[in-house]
Amino acid sequence: MLSQLMEFTRMVMVCIFVEILLLIVSDLKTDESAMTGETHEIKKDSRQPFMLSGCQVTSGTGQMVVTGVGVLSEWGMTLSKLTEERDPTPLQDKLENVANTISKAGVAVAVLTFVALTIIWIVRIAQFGWQWERLNELVSFFIIGVAIIAVAVPEGLPLAVTIALAYSMKKMYAFYSENAICIDFVQDG
Repeated sequence: MLSQLMEFTRMVMVCIFVEILLLIVSDLKTDESAMTGETHEIKKDSRQPFMLSGCQVTSGTGQMVVTGVGVLSEWGMTLSKLTEERDPTPLQDKLENVANTISKAGVAVAVLTFVALTIIWIVRIAQFGWQWERLNELVSFFIIGVAIIAVAVPEGLPLAVTIALAYSMKKMYAFYSENAICIDFVQDG
């Protein structure tokens, strides 16, 4: 459907929320930085008849046909891709596995530390006798175990990333060293 003749001046910047095909153009300039990142004005003519959603008309006149609105426009498709859930990549799967392994190892070390300290505590009670003040030591052992877990779990992710990147780099190096093509360049001087 053809729209009416639109007139724009430099005083008023009109933002276009649809994608359009320009049919008749008279000195039409647009700011397409929202979509393309280009900061300078782009002159529209028969060689560049398309305007994307989110662009601004800075000057000129034109007659147009709407080609895309909302999620059917380029801007809408980009925004919908940002909000959709994606399947995790193989690297993300490996990182999650390594982080889970490190977390489980941290919990195991915390439990072993608590058990070892508790055994030493029981041995000392058997040697020196029971005293109510020694109950505080048992609470301290528990706090040490919790501290180990609190340190191991957040530190597991950076360690997992480092290990995964080192492993991937080693695999890429092996692949490219086997499949490398060497080219000698000779410069005429």
